[in-house]
Amino acid sequence: MSGRIDGAEKLALVKLLLDTNPRPSTLNARDQSGATALLRLITYYEGSSSSQHAYFMPLVNLLLLHGADRSLYDNKNQTVLHKLASSATYNEEIPFHLLDILIPFVDINQADVHGWTALHSMARNLRAVNNKGNTPLHEVMTGRLIRRENEDGSLEWPTLSEKIQAHDEIISTLQDAGASMDQPNLAGKTPAQLLVEKRAKWEKGGE
Repeated sequence: MSGRIDGAEKLALVKLLLDTNPRPSTLNARDQSGATALLRLITYYEGSSSSQHAYFMPLVNLLLLHGADRSLYDNKNQTVLHKLASSATYNEEIPFHLLDILIPFVDINQADVHGWTALHSMARNLRAVNNKGNTPLHEVMTGRLIRRENEDGSLEWPTLSEKIQAHDEIISTLQDAGASMDQPNLAGKTPAQLLVEKRAKWEKGGE
C-alpha cells in the first residue's frame, strides 16, 4: 500500500471499522479541534475533479447510516456547511443532493467564532465566474430552495411568500458582501434580469 491511500482503500477501511458496530458516541467523538469524523470528511471534500470523488458520497452515506450527527460543530462553531463552503475547490459546484441531506439538520444561521455563517463562507469570492460566466449571485437566481423537514419527518416545499423572503435575505447578504446585480454572464443576463424571470416562474407555480 502506498503512503497515501486511495478512495477505494479509504472506503474499505471505514466499512471495516463500522462493521464493528461502534456506539454513536464513538462515531460522533470529537478530535482536539472539536471535529467529528463527518466534519473531517466534509472538510476535505475535493469536488468532481478529484480522483477520490466517486468515493466521497459513499463515505458520507456510510457515516450517516451508522449514526453520524449532521448537526454537530467544531471548536470554531463551524458546521458541516461551513466546512463544505470553505473546501479548497469551492470554485466547483457543490452537489445539490449533498446539500439536500445536510441542510435540514443544520442551523444555517449559526455563526462561527469569527461571526461568519455558512453563507458568508460561500460568498467569499463574489466576482468569481464559472464556465457560463455566472457569479454566485447568478446561481442564487437560478437555483431552487430546499424543502423543509417537519417534526414528523415529512418534507414540504416553502410557500411563495416564504420563498420570496428567503430569496431576498440571501440576495441582500450577497449584495452587502459586494456582489453585483448588474454583472452579465456569457448569455448577457444579469442577476437582476434572472431575478425577474425567477419570480415570474414562481408566480406561475414553477421552481
